[in-house]
Amino acid sequence: MALLRVKGLRYHAPHGVFAGERITGNRFEVDIELEYDSTAAVSADDVGRSIDYGKLADIAGSVMNGPPVNLIETLATRIGAQILRNFASIDNLTVTVRKYSPDIGTPVDYTEIVNAWKRP
Repeated sequence: MALLRVKGLRYHAPHGVFAGERITGNRFEVDIELEYDSTAAVSADDVGRSIDYGKLADIAGSVMNGPPVNLIETLATRIGAQILRNFASIDNLTVTVRKYSPDIGTPVDYTEIVNAWKRP
């Protein structure tokens, strides 16, 4: 079993509850962590049998750059669902979405949600 991490995918996007966030946008980061059986990819040294990092980034980007949503929970769930649809070989998946400097009434570096899925 291999553990693959794609960390710190960066976006500026108009997600959030407040009108100002929808206009000016916020900084976001996405982390993707997954487990899969890499035996076939390693045996053949074949990227085609591995997990395509670029495709993971494309999926995250399509959600982050897509229609605005209120919640980072929604973003993480949509990213995870699309990744699982596109990669049947993934056994476990974790998606983290981090929102920098959210307007919560007090200074804060970021808020984040971590969603995890485990295939039966």
